[in-house]
Amino acid sequence: MASVTPDLYPRVLRLEDISFSTNYSQVLENLSLDICSREIHAVLGENGSGKSTLGKIISGALKPSSGRIIREDSSVACMVHQDRVANENFLVWEYLFFDNDRAYSGFFMSRRKIHRMAEAVLEEYGLKIDLDKRLKELKSSEYTAVELIRQIEKKPDILVLDEIFMKLGSEYSKIFTALFHRLKRRGMAVLFITHDIEKLYDFADKVSILRNGEILFTGPVDSIDKLNIIRLAYTETVEKVKLSELQSEFYHFLKFNEAILNTLPINLAVIDPEFKIIMANRSFERHFEISREAYLYRNISFIFSEQKNDVYKLIMASLDSTETQSFFDVPITIGSHYSINTLKVVPIYDGVNNVGHILIIEDVTDYYSLQKKIMLSENLSSIGLLAAGVGHEINNSLEIVLNYLHFIRNSIDDEKLLGPLGDLKEELDFITQIVSRLVTFSETNVANSEEFDANTMIENYIRLIHKNDIYGNIKFSVDIQADPLIINMNKNEFRQVLVNLIKNACEATGDGGNVIITLSLQDREGAAVSVIEIEDDGPGIPVDKMDSVFTPFFSTKSADSKNIGLGLSLCYSIITKSGGTIKAVNTEGGCRFTIELPQADVE
Repeated sequence: MASVTPDLYPRVLRLEDISFSTNYSQVLENLSLDICSREIHAVLGENGSGKSTLGKIISGALKPSSGRIIREDSSVACMVHQDRVANENFLVWEYLFFDNDRAYSGFFMSRRKIHRMAEAVLEEYGLKIDLDKRLKELKSSEYTAVELIRQIEKKPDILVLDEIFMKLGSEYSKIFTALFHRLKRRGMAVLFITHDIEKLYDFADKVSILRNGEILFTGPVDSIDKLNIIRLAYTETVEKVKLSELQSEFYHFLKFNEAILNTLPINLAVIDPEFKIIMANRSFERHFEISREAYLYRNISFIFSEQKNDVYKLIMASLDSTETQSFFDVPITIGSHYSINTLKVVPIYDGVNNVGHILIIEDVTDYYSLQKKIMLSENLSSIGLLAAGVGHEINNSLEIVLNYLHFIRNSIDDEKLLGPLGDLKEELDFITQIVSRLVTFSETNVANSEEFDANTMIENYIRLIHKNDIYGNIKFSVDIQADPLIINMNKNEFRQVLVNLIKNACEATGDGGNVIITLSLQDREGAAVSVIEIEDDGPGIPVDKMDSVFTPFFSTKSADSKNIGLGLSLCYSIITKSGGTIKAVNTEGGCRFTIELPQADVE
């Protein structure tokens, strides 16, 4: 579309204060309009707005009730009507030139000459229509094409087209669209009467909006947006407006929408048909840690680099679809930040044409974690009920077995039997420990709590570990908080958590490994929180097992290690019922468990 200003080319016709009325209604009222050469001027309006009447007045088919028509250099206008107006018994070759002066020699018409002219003109325009058919035998698109050629061959200064594209069909539309632009370049003015906004932007240079017989706006097509065209042409309460007013309204409308997009709590970007980012909101910029200058008009591969190749493939595979594509639990890593996301790719259509896509990325990591915690809590609750019942029954039986064993050991002196009986007692004690852990795991009530300093407890426990030969070659690094970390919970339960986590870290890192314990006081939304981190440089937890790390009977140790996998479940149960949180993450060189507990109020 080549837009022009109203006075860039010479005027070929001027309408001044044109009115037209019938016995029943006022069709046009005080209408003024200039038609210029070398431009396609669209007249847009709803049915009954007076468009066709205006076209007929310009072509001379109707005489206005009042007003002046000024034709520069006696300009001639020809009109192609939207309805059939010819005698349909004409043959095609006869109809093309029957009223064209070029077909006559004086007062005589040569049928052979007209037939040759008709053959030549159809060949020139690339049309394949049977010249010997009668007009009534033609399809609607063929009839419209013949009517267009007939009027074009009269070489008018102004060609008036009344809703012709809907009659031409796709095949002839392409041919005549190119032809009209060639005619425009040669100096012809084309008046294009339409109600099709999409065709207006594809085809015209200038537009006049007609409503109820009045022109409300005239200006270059690219100076008015579609929303304002619809408002002017199809809404009830409108007045004549200036271009500057429309541009101001559109600017404020854009700023309003931009403000809405920027405040949306989701990451949103708009991609054009060439896969370039033409807009993104602030959430998108923050999520991907990128500025507007860095991404604007760059291919989305710039954002979704090789490290995020799977995400890039998902997006690219969705761009061919005509429907919204949704993907769930999509992992994205930006720097050191890992997130779980919901990804949506929404196609944007301007009428029937795809003009781009909206990319919506919603970070659901918190929701995902909460969902996992709820599932874990439900599993722990169910297993806890089962454990309580099983533990009670096993304890009853164990008590009987241990009593009999004690009686037997006290009743015999045979050394050969005392040895195996001692082994049996050791195994029964191990079973008793398991049952004790099961019962502890099933307890949901908070045990008697007391205030104590986590710094002191951890320092004391590390001193005990140093005296244990099993952990003698493991290097411990302890970063104690300068201020006391006063925690209010059951002291023995905290010691149990501490023993489990440090023992696991030592077993994971192995002989000569490193265990780092860090204590700190941090702020969480205005509340003081005691943070204990226990990190090892072992192999870490398998990625596919990370979601199961706190579930009962989970263990990465071998089956013969006498470890039933209740330690971490027990830790989770104790910490959560004490109002804290515990989580595990793999680090570059091992694994880290982080406990957060509310700091007790200290006066």
